[in-house]
Amino acid sequence: MNTPRIPRGVLDTLHADVAHHGILGVESGMFLLGAREGDTVSTLALAGTAGVRRRRDHFALSGKALARLFGHARERDLHVLAQVHSHREGAFLSSSDLRHGFAVEGFTTAVIPSYRCPPRDPAAWGWWRYDGRGWPGTTPYPPTDTPSAGETIIFDEDGVRAC
Repeated sequence: MNTPRIPRGVLDTLHADVAHHGILGVESGMFLLGAREGDTVSTLALAGTAGVRRRRDHFALSGKALARLFGHARERDLHVLAQVHSHREGAFLSSSDLRHGFAVEGFTTAVIPSYRCPPRDPAAWGWWRYDGRGWPGTTPYPPTDTPSAGETIIFDEDGVRAC
């Protein structure tokens, strides 16, 4: 599979969510989904509120919220391409990220730094892919020139809904 690309419209929505929560002084998180055989992000899954904890240096999802999202993806034959979350300052994997992240071989995670004024360009984020032993850096998902916003959904313990 090629490195997935992120449509500009998806980046705009993602950026707005990170900035909104950043102004409130808390981390944000979301997932990028796409067709199993595709190479473009088609769905942005934003975390809602039920079973979602956001704090200054902490973002966590309950197992039930994650089950709702992964069930939705399975029902629509979508692949969870990456988790993205924000940090107050730098783009790094915190000790909490390393302890509680998705340590599944081949899974990609990205961290957007400076959540009050987050960079739009994914090349300015930190990107890692779990290799079975750890989280080596990986290639950022590049933006596309298409303005498509794809589909945006909100997920939490209460379910999955269109945004």
